[in-house]
Amino acid sequence: MIHHLPNGTIHHARVEAVYPTIEPGSVTLVHSDGPYGMNKAEWDRVKDLAAWYRPHIAEWGRLCAPSASVYLWNTAEGWAAIHPEMVAAGWTFGALITWDKIWPKELIGAATMNGWPTATEVCGYYQRCPLPAEVRAIRGDRNYSEAARAVGCDSRLVALWEGWPHVHGSCLPTLGQWCALGGRADVYPRLRPAFDLPIGVTNVWAHPLVGGAERLKGGDGGTLHPCQKPLLFARRIVEASSRPGDLVFEPFGGTCRIAAACEDIARWEPEKARRYVCVEMDEDGRDYIPAVLASLRGEAPASAGRAGQLGMFGGLAR
Repeated sequence: MIHHLPNGTIHHARVEAVYPTIEPGSVTLVHSDGPYGMNKAEWDRVKDLAAWYRPHIAEWGRLCAPSASVYLWNTAEGWAAIHPEMVAAGWTFGALITWDKIWPKELIGAATMNGWPTATEVCGYYQRCPLPAEVRAIRGDRNYSEAARAVGCDSRLVALWEGWPHVHGSCLPTLGQWCALGGRADVYPRLRPAFDLPIGVTNVWAHPLVGGAERLKGGDGGTLHPCQKPLLFARRIVEASSRPGDLVFEPFGGTCRIAAACEDIARWEPEKARRYVCVEMDEDGRDYIPAVLASLRGEAPASAGRAGQLGMFGGLAR
């Protein structure tokens, strides 16, 4: 079943059935919050995470534009297992984001604990970018470091052109530097992944576990999803690593925070609207999607750090 919303779609299906419906090369951002292999739910009973994710990573590569980004949530151990698959598929590692859940101190140090309590999850951030190769093509030779210096690039940028992908993508040429080398301004956005660093934000994101009005509830009034991410994180990722009009893909939707974030952005800043495709198979029968749709319609509360409700028609109150 497909639910059509103002700026995207939510599919109640297995993602394998949705991959063929998405145009290859059309996705600029993938937000993955799939199995962690912790056996805490039916959908999480995965013994070999690397093997499980491998075909999905291949599909992301096919669906993504030449320049794109992937955010991959997991435990530290799970990310370490999946990371080589991402690198082997041609993705360049950018950073490891750590979610500090700010556990209450009274929960730490209990006599029943026999190890360091885990109060974090991690998110691997990846890019792929054809821009350095395009620079080489414009030069027609390998003397691109001299050209980089000639247009005012710093040493990090020169190093990137000499040794990509060993230097982080934040050192890529600016639009002005690209044009100074003879590149076309209209193709530049397709050659460089979007990235707009929020002021004051590092790779450590401190935020309590989702609770209160933002926590989606099931029909029995209980917590719907055990691993719901803060809506603030989805907004941050979408705004940092996509451009207005881009297509954002969430293959393992859960509570579909990408859909919520995109609808919120479009409601308050329509000129910055993104499109999205979210997929949730609801394998354990918890009925995530009805709760998500209710919250998007304003029938259930959700918050991204501003007062009020998130709704397609009412939005979040400023």
